[in-house]
Amino acid sequence: MALIFGVSTEVGGVENTSRFLGPLLEWLFPGFAPESLVGIRVVVRKFGHVAEYAILCVLCFRAIRTTRPCGLGRLTAEAVLISVAFAATDEIHQAFVPGRTGTPVDVLIDTLGAFCGAGVVVICSRRIRDGS
Repeated sequence: MALIFGVSTEVGGVENTSRFLGPLLEWLFPGFAPESLVGIRVVVRKFGHVAEYAILCVLCFRAIRTTRPCGLGRLTAEAVLISVAFAATDEIHQAFVPGRTGTPVDVLIDTLGAFCGAGVVVICSRRIRDGS
């Protein structure tokens, strides 16, 4: 959560991430029009939201699981709720950071990430339970 909060400052803004992401995309996709690279950069940044909140959800699940025994469904739901609540507060925080914007769309993208993390938790838990 501290890492996500830190990236929510100017550090994770488009201006700063474009310094390394732009040249990387130009290297990966030589000959692409600059407009196409801007679109790819947006997709990569949004995928970053999905990935970070999937990881957050898995880590929340692990933390909750060690504190008390509950069913898989309840633990997973709690991990998703914590992740989504943090996503909402993170976007509110970004609304007050110069050069950043907090948007409900990003909360939805983060929520998608949390559900992806929950899916990983459920699949892995069932495989471990079934011994496969």
